[in-house]
Amino acid sequence: MKINTNELRFARNKTGLTQKDVAKVLNIRVETYSLKERGLQQFTLEEFDKIINLFKSKKLKCKYEDFILKQ
Repeated sequence: MKINTNELRFARNKTGLTQKDVAKVLNIRVETYSLKERGLQQFTLEEFDKIINLFKSKKLKCKYEDFILKQ
C-alpha cells in the first residue's frame, strides 16, 4: 500500500498538527515520522490507523482511501 504523502502532509497541516505532534501519538521519533511522511519509509497499518483517528479527532473529515495512491 502506497501512501499519498502530499495528501497526508496537507491534512496534517490543515489540522494544525506538527510532525512532532503526530510522532508523539505514534510513539516514534520526529525524524522517523519525517522519513515516513516523505515516503522514504512505510507506515505500519497500526500507525496509519492512529493517524487517521488523530485527524478525525481534530474534526477533519477523512477516510483511509483519501490517502492511498491510486495507480
